[in-house]
Amino acid sequence: MITVHGGPGSGKTALAVRLLAHLMRRPDAALRYVTPSGTLRAHLCDAADNRAANDLFLPASRLRTASRRAGVLIVDEAQRLDRPGGAFPPDLTAAIRETPLVIVFLDERQIIRPREGVTVAEIAAATATSASRTTSPMDERTGQGTDRRIAAGPVRGHTDVPGEHCGQRERVAARRRGLPYGTRTGLASG
Repeated sequence: MITVHGGPGSGKTALAVRLLAHLMRRPDAALRYVTPSGTLRAHLCDAADNRAANDLFLPASRLRTASRRAGVLIVDEAQRLDRPGGAFPPDLTAAIRETPLVIVFLDERQIIRPREGVTVAEIAAATATSASRTTSPMDERTGQGTDRRIAAGPVRGHTDVPGEHCGQRERVAARRRGLPYGTRTGLASG
């Protein structure tokens, strides 16, 4: 589990898309990109100009399904995920449990509706809880359990992406030329 946090205009989505493009070079990559933003999803599908983009860029309503088929799951705009009954999103909990690597992009300050959003602290807690209760996902071909996680449990890391709103335009532009960028903190296996 990796969380990427940054303010508006900091380049979180640009980083997410670049990371996706980089990972797509691997022939064995099983990637999914999920966002609760219908507008963002529509723009990404249009930019890809490919019918297969609809299976790559998925709405948040398909988060649980996407997690079952993904080796890497990118969740963008996670601050807009629905919290049914005010609880941590159960589909995100399932994704953390079922997907070898989940990368969540969010801005906690952009939580708009009362029943939306997650925080970095909540994601870390859900990841720790999931690590202690991890079940083996089923291999669709054989019907047997497979443990696709790192033996020591899920990786937990956090990156803050400095934003242009902080007056750091030149530094952010320089960092956007390469992957990854931002300040890495707390990367540890757990």
